[in-house]
Amino acid sequence: MARAIVASGFVELPIVATHAAQVARLPLPGDHGDPFDRLLVAQSIVEPLVMLTADPKVAAYGGLVRAV
Repeated sequence: MARAIVASGFVELPIVATHAAQVARLPLPGDHGDPFDRLLVAQSIVEPLVMLTADPKVAAYGGLVRAV
């Protein structure tokens, strides 16, 4: 999997302290509270990068999070 990621041109994004700090500032929309999803949303805000998701609960964060 790791080789395929690199071969596709993707770069891994490590989790850093600023990402964790951003999680604490996120609202909890609806009944969504999956900690890993919240961390991914926080990364998209801090970096900033567009996050694509098929999960409507995650898409509810808006901003850089886009439903596909």
